[in-house]
Amino acid sequence: MLGRTTAELFRAGTHDPAFYGEIMRTLRAGRPWSGAMVGQRADGTLSFQETVLAPVTDAGETLGFVALKRDLDRDALAAQASV
Repeated sequence: MLGRTTAELFRAGTHDPAFYGEIMRTLRAGRPWSGAMVGQRADGTLSFQETVLAPVTDAGETLGFVALKRDLDRDALAAQASV
């Protein structure tokens, strides 16, 4: 993962640039962003995810970003299996 951008790692290519632009404007303003998005798993498959992104700061300087994601597809599959 070193040397790769977040776009290379996580963007599935299903959202338009304005969607990602709004996320970045929110994060650069120092605020967390939350919402649903289509993401890409490590194996390259797509998933519908509930996501919270937040800037990591120190003394007002943004050091990076942290993401918490819940794969809603897997939640649905687990619910079906327990029926």
